[in-house]
Amino acid sequence: MTELLQQVIAQIEQLPIDRQDAIAARFLAELEEEQQAENVWVEDIRTKIDAAISASEQTPPLDGETFINQILERFQRGRV
Repeated sequence: MTELLQQVIAQIEQLPIDRQDAIAARFLAELEEEQQAENVWVEDIRTKIDAAISASEQTPPLDGETFINQILERFQRGRV
């Protein structure tokens, strides 16, 4: 446990029980929201990775020189 968290807990322990429970409930709700947001993010990334894998399986591979030349051509077209 971090020192900061220990300080927070020490201060909360000095409060009446009902206030301790109210604060604990808010902390738990916040942790649950964070976990849900992380789960959504992970699932979104998995979906994007799966889509990229699928697309790469449908597209023939490019050698590095061809890839770089295509990028350079796009940059040059954008400048004109």
